[in-house]
Amino acid sequence: MFKQIINKDIAFFDARKTGDLISRLSSDTSKIEGALSTQVSILIKSALFNSVVVFMFFYISWQMTLFTFGVMLPTMFFGPVYGKFMRKINKTISDGKADASSIAEEAFVNIRTVKAFATEDSECKAYSLKNNWVFKNARKAALAYGVFQFTMTFVMFGSLDALVYFAAFLNKNGKLTIGEFTMFQFYMFSFLINFMTVASVIGEVMGVIGTTQAIAAIFMTESKINTTGGEKVTEETIQEGTITLQNIEFTYPTKQDIQVIN
Repeated sequence: MFKQIINKDIAFFDARKTGDLISRLSSDTSKIEGALSTQVSILIKSALFNSVVVFMFFYISWQMTLFTFGVMLPTMFFGPVYGKFMRKINKTISDGKADASSIAEEAFVNIRTVKAFATEDSECKAYSLKNNWVFKNARKAALAYGVFQFTMTFVMFGSLDALVYFAAFLNKNGKLTIGEFTMFQFYMFSFLINFMTVASVIGEVMGVIGTTQAIAAIFMTESKINTTGGEKVTEETIQEGTITLQNIEFTYPTKQDIQVIN
């Protein structure tokens, strides 16, 4: 990440504030590190475990399995919606933190100017606005997480009650024994525990995907002037070469409408 940033041309640094880049380099990368070291591994482990459990579901009773998935169907639609929201909101939070870091970095670097003109209050106000923006969006993320967890818990454990009634119906018609239901229920508890684990970390994983979008944008930005490569200057070209300057035009990358040299 540092190598990508340091090798960009000046036009890139004119358009991006130092505090923003520092935030991407420290805060965003540490968030990705945390997700890769814990959340992703938990997600994969729980998903693989539940794949085996689903196979056992069908082995014991296909009727009970289809009924279980039918009851849990609302959560399967709710999950992607929640994931998309968390990906978007976490990118917004990440951008807000980067903006706040930019304001702090500029104030600290130019602290003598801040003191000379007594602008401490205005700097605090500017930082507070960005910080409140982050808090506002983080509160939305926390509320969404709470609603998602409640919905998942209600549907998951509520399905156990429905499962008991349906098992009694199958047992009455001779399609399911008490032993088979006991086995199914045992696997069901394991399935629910791992499903709730997936539900608890899916938001974090999707949020990291939103964070990586800002980092990916830096990686995908191509510099017009490369720091490596190109033709090497030899002795022959120095002796024989001539330089002609004509039709030179220049504008700053962030102010294309103002021509500096013509």
